[in-house]
Amino acid sequence: GSSINQYKAARCVKFAPMVDILNSRVSASYFSPRCPKWTPGRTQWGALPR
Repeated sequence: GSSINQYKAARCVKFAPMVDILNSRVSASYFSPRCPKWTPGRTQWGALPR
């Protein structure tokens, strides 16, 4: 078997043909000007802590 940890996303890609391949596979892109709200330790994003 293989581990999902073996496959790591590239952090910085500058080689133009590779950037074109990656961009061609994007299905949607979203941008929000609002700062994200993040609480350390939350495991379920939709559930409120009790």
